Amino acid sequence: MKNDVVNLIDMKFACERIRTIVDGVDIDDFVLDEQATYAVSFELLALGEASKHVYSSTRHDLDDIPWQDLRLMRNMLAHEHFTINPRTLYRTAVHDVPAIEKALDDYLSRYRLDRA
Repeated sequence: MKNDVVNLIDMKFACERIRTIVDGVDIDDFVLDEQATYAVSFELLALGEASKHVYSSTRHDLDDIPWQDLRLMRNMLAHEHFTINPRTLYRTAVHDVPAIEKALDDYLSRYRLDRA
């Protein structure tokens, strides 16, 4: 079983990959780019999957992250992926993921300092 730090790092990597995919891309181009929409969908699914395995005590320490929303999003992407609006994916990638990535960066930086 992975520990929390590994799951948080997986989440951070998913955020980084999402940022790379949407960087410099406007919403209209994103909607027309099937590869980009599938890639963001996959990374959001991975983000949500990793979030399900983070212990409640760690989730409590990271209260800036919308844990329930991540799990719900993961379930939607896994089970109802044909109903997902690409514009919603883009807005999530551009507006929500950066805040999640920052919270993860801050927490993991503190974790590394505590362990040093």
